[in-house]
Amino acid sequence: MTDPLLDVDGVVAGYNEVPVLKDVDLHVDRGEVVGLIGPNGAGKSTVFKTVMGYLSPWEGEIRYDGERVGDVQPSDLVKLGIGYVPQTQNTFPKMDVMENLRMGAYTVDGSAFEERAEDLLELFPRLDERRHQQVRTMSGGEQKMVAVARALIADPDLVLFDEPSAGLMPKYVQQVFDRIGTIREERNLTFLIIEQNVPVLLENTDRTYVLRNGEVVGDGASERFLEGEELGDLYLGGSTSA
Repeated sequence: MTDPLLDVDGVVAGYNEVPVLKDVDLHVDRGEVVGLIGPNGAGKSTVFKTVMGYLSPWEGEIRYDGERVGDVQPSDLVKLGIGYVPQTQNTFPKMDVMENLRMGAYTVDGSAFEERAEDLLELFPRLDERRHQQVRTMSGGEQKMVAVARALIADPDLVLFDEPSAGLMPKYVQQVFDRIGTIREERNLTFLIIEQNVPVLLENTDRTYVLRNGEVVGDGASERFLEGEELGDLYLGGSTSA
């Protein structure tokens, strides 16, 4: 059995002296799309901030591709192969598409940028049509694709995606998840996704973790949660795993 690409083991973390995450365990295997759900304030975004080095774990370990990375700076984690798409402030709205890609390509040398940019624009044809358009003038779905492309241009192996559906009209939500599925298949990318639209997340992920009050209270195949009734109990109380 191979080691997980991302392994969060017994992590305790928080802000100032207030703990938010309490002994969090989760892992993501290479090539998986894994969901992270839970009520508002459960600590989901704090998990991402801790994995990405914006917060240091007080206890426990974070390992990426077998290496301890709990004290690694965010810019160095990008170089190691982790991409991050925050829920907000994930683009430079006054810049055009190409300028946004350049901002995400600080780990990429000049000779490789053009090739990677053209490859991404082929992957996102809508962005190709708008490559010189200011991002703030684009639709919410198009802006979301700019954010994803900006994360992908550094050629990550793992992408942390916080709330893909946030701010999107319902008709665009599945389009975003379809694009994630295409990227996963064509590039063998791994995703860990936070999402409030639980049914859509469960339909588009392999496994899901449920976080409540800073603790993992359930995990298992997304299909099982989609078909069962236990998810409501997990949000309100109780724990289970598979």
